[in-house]
Amino acid sequence: ENYYDEHPLISLNSNYETYQYKIFGYFIADAEDTTDTRFDYWNAIDFADETEFYNYVNEVKRRTLRITNVDVKYGDQLLTLSTCTYEFKDARYVVVARKVRKGESADVDTSQASMNPNPLYPDVWYQLFGGTKPDEAQLKANLHS
Repeated sequence: ENYYDEHPLISLNSNYETYQYKIFGYFIADAEDTTDTRFDYWNAIDFADETEFYNYVNEVKRRTLRITNVDVKYGDQLLTLSTCTYEFKDARYVVVARKVRKGESADVDTSQASMNPNPLYPDVWYQLFGGTKPDEAQLKANLHS
């Protein structure tokens, strides 16, 4: 949590420009999940419509380890980064951010960010470490309305 508070932005450099993205979620995923906690975040490249876009954003928010105050709107360009992590076989650490909008400040107020008291983990997490999956009311608490 301290790392996010100090680094809420991602800078992506190309040969032509530097892009900045505000992190709105990060979570643990299972790349081989076949259960009801499956989330194919890596297959989300283009969204067919607003509903599909917000379904993706809401899945990130259900799972995020830290609740941020970064807003996400339909049409925002998203960046999803994924790397291996070793909590269990095929575990992935995923960070999702949205591009800073034209004319928007890149500042992020992290003072309102807080740990998610009950993020949705993959099923294997609960098998290995215990805990209980959040119920629907808990999962809906941070979703886009």
